Amino acid sequence: MEVDSCHTSENDQADGAVRSVIRPGSIGGQASLINSFMLNMTEEDYTQHYWPKIQKAVDQSLSPNRSASIYYEEVYSCVYKCVCKQFAERLYNDLMVHICSYLERLSCNLSHIENSVNYINSFHSAMNHYTKCLDGIVPIFNYMSRFYIESKLRVNLKQELLRAFTHEVGQKHILRLLAVIPDLQAKPFSIAPSTMASLVKNLYTLQPEFASLAPEVFAKFIPRIMPPTSLADLPTLVQETQQMQHDLEHRQGFTRYDRHLKRQGDDDVLRGSHPTTDNNHNSS
Repeated sequence: MEVDSCHTSENDQADGAVRSVIRPGSIGGQASLINSFMLNMTEEDYTQHYWPKIQKAVDQSLSPNRSASIYYEEVYSCVYKCVCKQFAERLYNDLMVHICSYLERLSCNLSHIENSVNYINSFHSAMNHYTKCLDGIVPIFNYMSRFYIESKLRVNLKQELLRAFTHEVGQKHILRLLAVIPDLQAKPFSIAPSTMASLVKNLYTLQPEFASLAPEVFAKFIPRIMPPTSLADLPTLVQETQQMQHDLEHRQGFTRYDRHLKRQGDDDVLRGSHPTTDNNHNSS
């Protein structure tokens, strides 16, 4: 019984010590240390410990030749602590500034490309790379998105990052793109058709208002850009088709079909007559 009373006494002392630490409103020494550790984050903590790790993860995600692994669990933890310790606004602003700085450098590099084919291919590749990178960057900030960006700012992080690309890159290059694309379309296969289609569709997705700058460019890939065709437009369409055929015939490397390989009656169809009907008339 003495042993039991001794254990009971020790347990009571331990329970009392724990209650003294976790008692609501306690400002004792141990409680103050725990509260300080759990709640406080200094400017120095953020700038020297948390943000550098998050920034490195973002840079690795944006790198076209990523070699080092990203320890997502550690980065998630950093974002979580920043949000819990009232640094969500600072983290969001730092992220947007950092992304915009990256996009400014990207835009500058694209501006230095003089060859039209290389320019189109490089822009298309850069835009695809950035949008794919967002699939890795946005999940890192899920906790911040849930408890700050969406709840307080009422915006979507991925849409904001796409809007940053539109502002920093798309709007600065759209006029040059729309000037170059028709010239390259006049040279068949100078740009892969899939690349051209993807580029125009992605530009329209970024900002549909781009289509108003050159409807004829977007209409080839996006439905219902141009107004419906009327009977009055038919002569113009026929003229455009004839001009396209004429341009193809005089383009270097273009070969007309062999007239001897035509099917019987093709000439009659092209002239608008029906060979069967003509033969019936002749026989009668």
